[in-house]
Amino acid sequence: MTAGQAVAAGLPGAALLWVFAAIAGLAARGPRVRQLAHALLAAGSASGLLASLAHQLAALPPLKLAAPPILFGAPFVVDRLSAFFLMLLHGVSLMAAWFGWRYGEDEAAKYPPRLVVPLTAVFCLGMHGVLLSSGAASFLLFWEAMSVSSFFLVMADGTADSRKAALLYLAVAQAGALALLVGIGVLGGGSARVTLAALGTGLPALPPASRTLALGLVAFAFTSKAGLAPFHAWLPEAHPRAPSQVSALMSGVMLKIAVYGLLRFTSICWPALPDGWSLALAALGLGGAVVAVISANIARDIKRILAWSSVENLGLVFAMFGFSALAGAHGHPRLASAILGAMFLHVFAHALFKAGLFLGAGAVLHGAHTAKIEDLGGLANRMPRLSAAMLALALAAAPLPPFGAFAAEWLLVESLLASFGTGELLLVAVGAVLLTGVAFLAGMAVFAMVRLFAFTFLAEPRSAGARLAAEPPAPLRSPVAVLALAGLALGVLAPWASPLLPIPLTRAAWTVSAPPAPAAARAATAAAPVSALPLALAAALAGALVCAWLAGRLLAPGRRVRRVRTWDCGQPIDATMEYTATGFSAPLRFFLRDIVTAEKHLVFSRVHPANPWITRGSMEFRKAAGAVERIYLPIAGFIEGVGARLKLLQNGVIQFYVALMLVTLMLTLWVAL
Repeated sequence: MTAGQAVAAGLPGAALLWVFAAIAGLAARGPRVRQLAHALLAAGSASGLLASLAHQLAALPPLKLAAPPILFGAPFVVDRLSAFFLMLLHGVSLMAAWFGWRYGEDEAAKYPPRLVVPLTAVFCLGMHGVLLSSGAASFLLFWEAMSVSSFFLVMADGTADSRKAALLYLAVAQAGALALLVGIGVLGGGSARVTLAALGTGLPALPPASRTLALGLVAFAFTSKAGLAPFHAWLPEAHPRAPSQVSALMSGVMLKIAVYGLLRFTSICWPALPDGWSLALAALGLGGAVVAVISANIARDIKRILAWSSVENLGLVFAMFGFSALAGAHGHPRLASAILGAMFLHVFAHALFKAGLFLGAGAVLHGAHTAKIEDLGGLANRMPRLSAAMLALALAAAPLPPFGAFAAEWLLVESLLASFGTGELLLVAVGAVLLTGVAFLAGMAVFAMVRLFAFTFLAEPRSAGARLAAEPPAPLRSPVAVLALAGLALGVLAPWASPLLPIPLTRAAWTVSAPPAPAAARAATAAAPVSALPLALAAALAGALVCAWLAGRLLAPGRRVRRVRTWDCGQPIDATMEYTATGFSAPLRFFLRDIVTAEKHLVFSRVHPANPWITRGSMEFRKAAGAVERIYLPIAGFIEGVGARLKLLQNGVIQFYVALMLVTLMLTLWVAL
């Protein structure tokens, strides 16, 4: 079987297996049928992963797979861009199916399997269809399937908080879908049969206002789905509420589908993105990333911290895309290509470590029955294998060497430094701002991941659930370990990752010379081989660990470490003496008090129920009103007010309804004629 045949069979086969998984999940009334549904989910993911890998490694041209009549005959097409995102989708969904096989059974009382399993299959099918669609109608159809299925998955546990988060997510998702529908209608002239490739052909004939409107609508649709500020408020609310394997799919893959959509539409309709839009994307991305990484250092729930981290990483991705578009528009294609390569590598790395962290958070929640880091601690002694995998994933998210995110951001820093050699004031200024922002984000990400890992896995347990926790079973910890190893391999082997990416991975070398002519000055950034620094750092770290182990064996043979009690003034050491996560982030709240508007909340409880005078007090910081209270709720209030006024039309008088219909008909005829 050739690579093309493997792709032509594997991708439709994956969709078919997921359809069977949805049917089996709906019919499942016992554990055996549910296990069959999970096996079908995993088999479909494995089929799609092998097919997408075959397409990338064989460097195949775009392939047409099928043209369903129900989708107006627009064929399903796979190319290097869609195959890259398909690889992420199927790789993460395979790990999620592996994890969900055991997690779904153990948490069946909280997350009904007959709801979660079929909806997860539909969710994956929706993302799969978006990546393969070449027609506008099929793209919108699968986009809605992805959004609506994930909406139901967010509120799968049926709690009031989950329903509230799901409704907020649905409101933003449907606003984005409506914007995308109108934008495609403007670009395609209102035709339902238009293909994505044909959207750009009629663009020059549109008035400037229509072109700007279409670009704004498309940009809003994809940036809101990606959780870019200020459309991000739904993400830290919705992602923590879903089952952990669904959270891994949402953060690890669904947010990348929005990146794919923006890349697909801009490459077709706006290959030379206007400078204003490029700068807006870079500014919104960087600004949102800064706000998100600060919020991640204040949050106290594991999954909420990870959700804020996703907002930060996606903001950085959009900032990279905006600067790449700006460099390309100013005649520096090699610099633009180098930044795009770093962006794709970062997208790859984020899909791996964020999916692993969400699955690991689910394993922690399964064992300790709480996700609040203030109530955890001491899990490294109780979950040593899971702790080792989570440590690797936290280092990858930091981002520290030798993991994939470090390699991507190192390439980005090299490209930003190379932009200084272009001699163009705009590129130099934007590059300097982004370089400063990347340094700030990296430092704050280290702070956030140290806080997350230390207060979850180190020191003494701070609750009964943490004290009674035990190593999770292999189906829960093994996918986390696999994703951690994959993230490490991506970082170490980054110089050779180009075959898996949509474009070759290159460096932008800083070459400054006298500008003899404008054309030569525009070529100031030259392509260079990708640095092997991540591999060198990995070798150095491994060598240091080996040397430390050998030194311990050679210098102190036969000695054992003595364990004695820490001097504590005669008091037994317990969890009350530990640093709290809120106290750990106090310096951040102090130095960034103009940005981090936190409020103190004091809570007092009786020590003994019969004595009201002796109480125990506790204090916590809560973030003050944010985007939800300042942006979303006023908009919702305005819509409710308009709806209340429109209710006046429903007065029950038949003559009024007839007159209203007559006026509507006359207005329609006037507009049409």
